[in-house]
Amino acid sequence: YRLPTVAEWDYACRGGTRGIFGFGQPLPLLKHYGWYAANSVPCTHAVGSLLPNEFGLFDTHGNAWEWGQNAKEDL
Repeated sequence: YRLPTVAEWDYACRGGTRGIFGFGQPLPLLKHYGWYAANSVPCTHAVGSLLPNEFGLFDTHGNAWEWGQNAKEDL
């Protein structure tokens, strides 16, 4: 097992879409797909509490820090 590379994580997070977010561009939709300061109180939440992206992955936007295999190299 290994952590995904930053590029792999980015692709999975976006769910194959080309936009900034996996759910499309309208930022008001973020509250349905990801936890962030304005809707999280701020604390972490149970995985799957919000909608998944197009790949069926939950919590790819917000909720916790992402770890990538080559994070320092891709910055």
